[in-house]
Amino acid sequence: MAITIIGSISLDWEMRWIDQWTFQPVSGSSERTISGGIVAQAKTLPISGTPVTLQGDDGEGWQTQTTVTSLRALAAQLGVTFPVRLRGTAYTCRWRHEIDGGPVQMRYLQPSAPLDTQTIPTSAYMIGTLYLEMV
Repeated sequence: MAITIIGSISLDWEMRWIDQWTFQPVSGSSERTISGGIVAQAKTLPISGTPVTLQGDDGEGWQTQTTVTSLRALAAQLGVTFPVRLRGTAYTCRWRHEIDGGPVQMRYLQPSAPLDTQTIPTSAYMIGTLYLEMV
């Protein structure tokens, strides 16, 4: 399993990139002319602007409070871009501060299935969503 690295912070468990396949690298429009013909235009979009939304849930993507604190500290630096390594590929990203609730939205783990809390204390882990964008 490849571990995701954001800046110099290694995530404790891999999170799912939930919008990896939703970005369309081509934009287009068409318009009917007054003579009835169609004028169509298309353009390849740059990789910048591609959303990178990383999400964890009860079964995956658990992060320690220490990791979340480090991510929040990185997100508190406005205008910063940083390397993100996902599944062995490096990207340059920024935090999506325009998201309601901020770019680091994490909560303490409340598993839907019983856990052996002697081995895995639920207060030690957090799950949630990280909102980034390629630049």
